[in-house]
Amino acid sequence: MKVLESLMPKMRSVISTIRRIWNSPTFMTWFNKSAVILKAVILLPLLLIRFDDVELSCWLLFATFSFFSSVLATQTSATCSRMLSMAVGGAKDLSPYKEKSSNETSRKPNWPLIKDLSGTIKFINIIIALAGMFLVIFLGYGSFKAILSDYFAPNQIWLSLWVFAGGQFLTQAFRHYWIVLRGFNQVALAGRWAALVSIVCTGVSVITIICGGKILSLVIIQQIFFVLEIIILRNLVNRYVSKRFKNYPLPRFNKKIFWWAWTPVWKGVVQVLSNRGSLRIGVLVLTNALTPSELASILLAVRLLDLIDDFSTAPIFSHIPKFGRLLGEGSLSALTESIFKKYRLSVWLQSLSITFVPLGTYLFLDWLKSPHQLPPLNLFTSLLIAHFFVSQIRLSLTIALIGNEVLAVKQFILAFLISVILSLILIPLYGAWGFVASVFLPSILIVNILPLQCGCRMLGINTYAFSKYVFLFPLIFFTFSITIVFYGALLFY
Repeated sequence: MKVLESLMPKMRSVISTIRRIWNSPTFMTWFNKSAVILKAVILLPLLLIRFDDVELSCWLLFATFSFFSSVLATQTSATCSRMLSMAVGGAKDLSPYKEKSSNETSRKPNWPLIKDLSGTIKFINIIIALAGMFLVIFLGYGSFKAILSDYFAPNQIWLSLWVFAGGQFLTQAFRHYWIVLRGFNQVALAGRWAALVSIVCTGVSVITIICGGKILSLVIIQQIFFVLEIIILRNLVNRYVSKRFKNYPLPRFNKKIFWWAWTPVWKGVVQVLSNRGSLRIGVLVLTNALTPSELASILLAVRLLDLIDDFSTAPIFSHIPKFGRLLGEGSLSALTESIFKKYRLSVWLQSLSITFVPLGTYLFLDWLKSPHQLPPLNLFTSLLIAHFFVSQIRLSLTIALIGNEVLAVKQFILAFLISVILSLILIPLYGAWGFVASVFLPSILIVNILPLQCGCRMLGINTYAFSKYVFLFPLIFFTFSITIVFYGALLFY
């Protein structure tokens, strides 16, 4: 009995820790991202063995197509979820936040505004979904035409494109369920269910590939699980959110809210397309400049970097609803302190992941004896370094985005245009090396630290102090480790 009594405090502590992890936006976002990474770790090796170069290239190109279609939806949902979280915090004005004195707040949820905002979001999502679907079809026909010209079975891949485009439409059209959950800071809840769906989808996909399924079967399964996730998110909204404002008038389209959202949405879309679109444009140019085997190698590297980006930025992106609520409440000191901690954690994770994960992937592919490999080590090292610095520029945008203020749009457009021109010139001449130079250098040289300076100024943070606290030690670690690990490995090979 005494033993049990002595163990009770420890058991309560363990249960409390498990409960905090279970309800943590960061941990549940990591759980979700880990489920996505699990899909790559388990599914991709099977595809490397069972798909030919054309099938693998087309499968990896779907990620590029979905990027362009989802940029519209993701930017819209990010803007609307931030607006929703600010309204939950009590904000009365949801226009882009520029100065500390401009924020009016009641510090209590603004339910009428929340209701009208949810109605306006549904209208916006339908328009975005249609635009995204047509964009996927357009890009697919432009890219697959060159790859499938001499392929022995093109019809299955063309049909896969149509199924994929339809799934993208449904996913984006019903994205308001995800927006509402994030806006009410139910990030952990949504992340748990999204991870579960992803894990089951991975299992079914693996069984399909083992049983001889090809790219069309895989695409159909993926879209079925996307629809299943929509149904689950809808039920979560009805259970945990809708009842909280059921006594208020029915949601409706609100023109004022639409225009509040419009400025950050169009600026954000232009910014993200300019920021991340240069990478995808470079990939599309590569489809006509490399062999299917070389193209599959570069696409594999880009996919790996995307996974690292998603995982390492989870601490700050998963807390954006919380940041929006603090901003809506006017709690700027708490907001600043929280941003410092989460931002630094994201940079550390990025430094660690971008150093060791690719090296582990090299070793894994060698052990697997995969016919498809990552790019040569010296090329991949250059790609990693360039990607690391561009990732810091993207991460610095989040400070201002908390208040729906979109920065450096003109600079990103200029960098994007220069990148496109360089891609058309350098990639046909220098292949993958031209890809690295044309895709990353314009943003690094033109945009640089401008978003960080503007974001720090908006919140009254000293840019130098912020940079020293956040970047100094991760940057030293990254420089040292990338030199030792990768160039040591280069000598070994």
